[in-house]
Order: sequence, then C-alpha cells, then structure tokens
Amino acid sequence: MNGAQPNEEQQAQMAAAIQNSGLDIERFNAISAATAQDEHLQARIALAQARQGE
Repeated sequence: MNGAQPNEEQQAQMAAAIQNSGLDIERFNAISAATAQDEHLQARIALAQARQGE
C-alpha cells in the first residue's frame, strides 16, 4: 500500500482476507505491531517470502 491509508473498500477487503485466513483482526493487529518493532522477525518474514518465490 506504499504507506497510503486504504480506502473503505480496501479496508473491508483486508478485513475479509484476514478473517478468511482464520485469524481474528485483533490477533492480526498484534502480529503486525510485533513485526513492526522486531527487525529479526522482519528478516525471517522476508526470508520466508523469498523462499515462496523459488
């Protein structure tokens, strides 16, 4: 999203995607907040994403 605030439709789509993944929004937000504050966790996520592209 390039730092831009999502519009209402995008927010609804994101909420639906989160719920469809089996997470509740509060848990997703907690994970997101933890990730933003933990460089080691960010690196692990980047590695996992890179491996998916292989």
